[in-house]
Amino acid sequence: MPLNNHPTTVSKETLKLKPQTYMNFSGESVGPLAAYYQVPFRHILLVFDETSLPNGVLRLQPKGGHGHHNELKNVMGQLDGCSAFPQLAVGIGNPPGTMD
Repeated sequence: MPLNNHPTTVSKETLKLKPQTYMNFSGESVGPLAAYYQVPFRHILLVFDETSLPNGVLRLQPKGGHGHHNELKNVMGQLDGCSAFPQLAVGIGNPPGTMD
């Protein structure tokens, strides 16, 4: 687990983790932390940005696949391929124009 990934205790039973890894490698922090604290996968809420949703729109799914999102794919890989955890997508919209 990278050294800068210090979980914040929000309450006695809640941890908040902001991985210091590149976003597509978030699973390398989430997986070991879940194992260390013996967190059931269904108790993990993964929050991520989603360009296919308009800015500010939220989409909560109780579970699901990774779709095209490499960050979700990495987290699922670190959680033994499990996709049975809630996912909260935060819409950031598509960037205007094209990017080179």
